[in-house]
Amino acid sequence: MKRRICLLLRWPPTVNHYYVNTGRGSKALSANVVAFRAHVQGAVLEQEPGFEPLEGPLNFRAALWPPDRRRRDMDNLWKGTWDALKHARVIEDDQQFKRKAVLWHDEPRSGGQMLLQMSERA
Repeated sequence: MKRRICLLLRWPPTVNHYYVNTGRGSKALSANVVAFRAHVQGAVLEQEPGFEPLEGPLNFRAALWPPDRRRRDMDNLWKGTWDALKHARVIEDDQQFKRKAVLWHDEPRSGGQMLLQMSERA
């Protein structure tokens, strides 16, 4: 049976702000990334109670409402988003996404939002 999950999430941290230098050349996840991971985990528990991790090849659809009208590189959004989905055990790895579709809305929403739909492929 094909399973799917749908999540409404806040705007993720970009790859440009993913790591912070901790000194002596080492890096750690930024506080924003850690907070976003916790947000995704909480959203999964609240919005999809009793979910089971999605397996095998997946379809991925996203609708995006940016927080403001600044220009953005959409590619910078996915690292934090997909890593948070993996951390929350929604997916095993972003390599599962075989078909991706994204709709970018021009009208911003306060704080930004992402509506994600992931489904197992038949």
